[in-house]
Amino acid sequence: AASQRNDLVINYERLSLEIGLYAKTGADIMIKHHWLEQPPGTMDRNKLIRKKI
Repeated sequence: AASQRNDLVINYERLSLEIGLYAKTGADIMIKHHWLEQPPGTMDRNKLIRKKI
């Protein structure tokens, strides 16, 4: 949202951060209880370098 008032912009930013953290916590709980699959992550490059063929 766009607003000319500085106090509202600060509140929007704070709320969007809080909502993002709340959503991540919810997703972590769902993954823990196997209600949601964990999305694919990136490969550990250091582990790949050390791996012997």
